Amino acid sequence: MTRTKINKSVQHTLCRSVTFTGKGVHSNLPVTMTLYPADAGTGIVFRRLTSGGYLDISACHSSVSETELCTIIGDPNGIFVATIEHLMAALRSFCVDNVRIEIDGAEAPVMDGSSIEFVKKIKEAGIIPQT
Repeated sequence: MTRTKINKSVQHTLCRSVTFTGKGVHSNLPVTMTLYPADAGTGIVFRRLTSGGYLDISACHSSVSETELCTIIGDPNGIFVATIEHLMAALRSFCVDNVRIEIDGAEAPVMDGSSIEFVKKIKEAGIIPQT
């Protein structure tokens, strides 16, 4: 992969949406997750889709509820998203500050067990600076 220099003094989001499908590593349940560009100042927000609607969960330290075996944000006894570490690492590697992540299951797809599939698709989607 060719490295692209990213200006870290401004915020960034994706140029276009990108979708991942797979199974959760702990649950083995199918999941679809789509990353959408978001406005400056939005942050990284997981939109957990359920039969009753959705709940937005900010990917910030105050949303972390569990860290044993995986990182869980939200309420582990209610609506949550688990196993977000590899996706978060990929977003950080591209300095993505703002993205809405719609997910239809309780766990991010494991893909190949690393961040590489996330990195490849995020790179294909492209990153744009925001003011």
